[in-house]
Amino acid sequence: MFEILDYLGKFHPVIIHLPIGALYLTFCLVLLEKFFKNSYTIPIRFGLLFSFVFALFSCLLGYFHSLGGDYSAAVLDKHMWLGISTALFNGVLLWLHKQSNYEKYFIPLFAFTIVLLSITGHFGGSITHGKNYLKIPEFNEEVKPFNTLKKLKFLRDDIAHG
Repeated sequence: MFEILDYLGKFHPVIIHLPIGALYLTFCLVLLEKFFKNSYTIPIRFGLLFSFVFALFSCLLGYFHSLGGDYSAAVLDKHMWLGISTALFNGVLLWLHKQSNYEKYFIPLFAFTIVLLSITGHFGGSITHGKNYLKIPEFNEEVKPFNTLKKLKFLRDDIAHG
């Protein structure tokens, strides 16, 4: 049984991008609705429902994936609880959007959910790519932009003349 769960868990990195993209797109629709005074109720609800269902599915697959890996417990724990929280906030947004007086808290709560999603993604990326994958690069003082551009031009000319 563990082998099947381990296999299914490997689909977490694939599936997780569906709710992420849907949630960002839905947030854009909410902002467009606010600024252009158009009604996007149906696409917003569909986006929230789609992202919520796939977020729950991804949480389950993420749990399965965590069982078979050798991950840092501290980072994995943060990522897991942030992911679950993001999925739950997504569900709250869906519920809130169905209420008649949702406007007052909806956009601030949605913005918070987007921030939460981004932090969750950062910890997920740290698990996958290492803790320093988003570290700002340290520039070597010896590298000069002019010399780099000169080398790139030389490579381009070398390739063009084969």
